[in-house]
Amino acid sequence: MMPTQTASDRAAFLRRICETPFDDTPRLIYGDWLEEIGEVREAEFIREQIVRPSMIISLATDIDEITGERFFEYDQCRGFFESLECSCSNFMEHAEELFSEHPLTRVKLTDKRPFSDQRGPTWLNRGHPLIQGFQPSENVIETEIFDLLTGFKRHRGPISRFIDSESALEALSRACVDYGRELAGLPKMVWPVEQNKSS
Repeated sequence: MMPTQTASDRAAFLRRICETPFDDTPRLIYGDWLEEIGEVREAEFIREQIVRPSMIISLATDIDEITGERFFEYDQCRGFFESLECSCSNFMEHAEELFSEHPLTRVKLTDKRPFSDQRGPTWLNRGHPLIQGFQPSENVIETEIFDLLTGFKRHRGPISRFIDSESALEALSRACVDYGRELAGLPKMVWPVEQNKSS
């Protein structure tokens, strides 16, 4: 069945919002369009969240009926889901779909923690010869994500380190965002700090 013009227009608006998740203008234009087609409440909700970005709504979805665990938890801000928490395996399985539908800017892999010793925290690469064959661990991340990590503070031996665990988690979040956006065919993310540097 062919999509209606309204469905096609909605998809185009959402795509633009996903392409530039830090820009409020496409969200406001989408709100105007929603009002034009009679979806006034949703339009007002988006505008209200843009005016009050601290108005965050959390939603847990896809509850596993067997284990009782939730697969995904989203935080909604500025009218759309922007933050995601899930396991690494669920992220890897659903990243393309998630980033095609939501302007995500933060990802927390709930089952991953950086490896840390006296030299500092780091992530281990599942593709590294020393890691292959070992059971999955909370410190080991997929090669596709590992290759997108940035923000290392220094190199000591074969493993790069971060300044602290918070920096390591932030780097993992950004690598997951870059990976999901790549799968969804979105342009590479321009993070706000990088925008400031270029202006």
